[in-house]
Amino acid sequence: MITAPLYVGLEELLDYSHSLPPHPFSLPPAPPQNGIASLYLLGFGSSALSSPFAGVLADTYGRRLGCVAFALLQASSSLLLHQPSFLLLALGRVLSGIATSFLATCFEAWMISEHNRRVFPPSLLNNTFSIYVFLMGVVAVGSGAVAGVVEGEGGVLAP
Repeated sequence: MITAPLYVGLEELLDYSHSLPPHPFSLPPAPPQNGIASLYLLGFGSSALSSPFAGVLADTYGRRLGCVAFALLQASSSLLLHQPSFLLLALGRVLSGIATSFLATCFEAWMISEHNRRVFPPSLLNNTFSIYVFLMGVVAVGSGAVAGVVEGEGGVLAP
């Protein structure tokens, strides 16, 4: 049985993998002026605009379904972020931003509701969140270390 902290670590790893800039080879031959900045803005903007709705949708249709929606949106985004079309790159960033909204609400809410449903002591929830925060840091540092090794081996365009 996979524990909640492992799920959280995996979802954070997925999220950190999307914070990388678009690979230059996936950009169209003539990207629009300020194209990369526009892609970042689309990702953050779509996350900001969809955040109020992600929590409502998760409460209405279930937090577990919200986690599945995160995974599907993030996977779709990953597929689109390697296409040499600015429109597809933009759509990938929008999907990634919406996925981040589900990421920020559903996993923690699901963990809390399962904790309460199973009538675990409140102190265990504090421990679980401590492990969660620790794992987020480990994944962040680990992702940076892996990117550094890959860059050292393959150059600045490798990660």
